[in-house]
Amino acid sequence: MKKINKKLSIALIVFLVISSFSGCSIMYNMGTPGPYRGNETALFTIATFSIPGCDQIGTRIEIVEEDSQGRLLYKIWTGNSPLYYSYLGEQSPLVAFVICQHYDDDKVYYYEDDCWVIYSNAESFSITDEKQLKDRNDWDLPLNYDKMTVKTIISEDKQGYKYTANEREIEQGKAKDEFLKQISVDGEEYVFPIILDNDDEGRMLFIVLVEQFKNGEVVDASSVRSYLEIIDTKEHGKKVVIEKIEDPAHIWIQMKDFKKHNGWGGCQRDGSLDIPVPEGRFS
Repeated sequence: MKKINKKLSIALIVFLVISSFSGCSIMYNMGTPGPYRGNETALFTIATFSIPGCDQIGTRIEIVEEDSQGRLLYKIWTGNSPLYYSYLGEQSPLVAFVICQHYDDDKVYYYEDDCWVIYSNAESFSITDEKQLKDRNDWDLPLNYDKMTVKTIISEDKQGYKYTANEREIEQGKAKDEFLKQISVDGEEYVFPIILDNDDEGRMLFIVLVEQFKNGEVVDASSVRSYLEIIDTKEHGKKVVIEKIEDPAHIWIQMKDFKKHNGWGGCQRDGSLDIPVPEGRFS
């Protein structure tokens, strides 16, 4: 037994050494959904505040290209949220292509709503898709900070989550209560609000999933309903807007329009709810 363990240890060391020199990509997080544990926290910060479903699990980030100004085009694999079941199927993994404008030790900068696209596989990302994404993000042009949203990079004290457990419990509870005042559900349906983002003026954006469960599993993946919900937290849930998601494959288009028409103010600070808005745009 000791000889076997010794051989296994040696084999593991050899594998890790070879991997480090060969450039092999080892998944940052494997197994059950949970907080991101990878090293590219700046890039994950953009994805988790932008892409519905990316809060569940971040498996791998891969840099695709860098432009002349230091922007990064990267892809991130993530668990399949029920939001995409009707589009991709229940078990399909997701891959998103994202552009980061800039990041430093503390902050990450990106074009909100225009910085990502999502597919069931990386091969679906065509040359035309790539050009359109780059054009929306001013690829190779001088950096334009006036167009950028700014977030503080997710810190270790939040254990890889963008909001604390207390923030998630309180705010998602409010979102569910307000949702049920406007949208009818039957006795077999469950309502799951998920915080996606917040702006500088106290508004919160949620993705709300309505699913039928039996024995702990979704009864029919195609029957999952999904909604966008904005709550003005400064009004204590008094101002609520809800809209059904029509096309999960192109949700970024609908989400951009939904936010624009409901006073979304963007964000030039970190994602915490208890940090005051700074006087300067990038202070």
